Amino acid sequence: MTIIISSFYPFSKLKNKQLENLLKISEIVEYKKDDVIYSEGDKPNYFYFLVKGRVVAVSIIDAKPKKIELIRKGTSFGIISIFTGQPHSVTAKAIEKSRVVRIEKEKFKMLLKKIPFLAFDFSVMLSKRVKKRTNVPKRIFQSISTMVLILDDYKKSLLFMSRLV
Repeated sequence: MTIIISSFYPFSKLKNKQLENLLKISEIVEYKKDDVIYSEGDKPNYFYFLVKGRVVAVSIIDAKPKKIELIRKGTSFGIISIFTGQPHSVTAKAIEKSRVVRIEKEKFKMLLKKIPFLAFDFSVMLSKRVKKRTNVPKRIFQSISTMVLILDDYKKSLLFMSRLV
């Protein structure tokens, strides 16, 4: 498993001893197709890293499930809830047989304290993922009669918000 984990960024930056410590606090969990890894609203108990398979992040919007992100091998997930302490905002579900490395929340936080560059690297990765998702205008329905248009251009978004007030 060391070879597999060390082939993915940011774990590829770890020294052998750091990788060994990572594996000591990790567990490998196999999920079958359609297994739910965690549900929207669950407390964040683990950090997850997909080493095999695919997982979909789904949220219920207007009483219908909406795909938020397709998670591929080499991607971490569940980490935003660990950083914020908030319940999961999506449901993570395996869409094929998948293998996940997971680390208990407190052990993961200790790992980040011991290896601070990992916290920075995860923050950069998350920022890129969020930016990728919000780089184009998107529509979010807050209710049937209200729609907010998110604009990536700062001036346009300020103008838009001032018109709502």
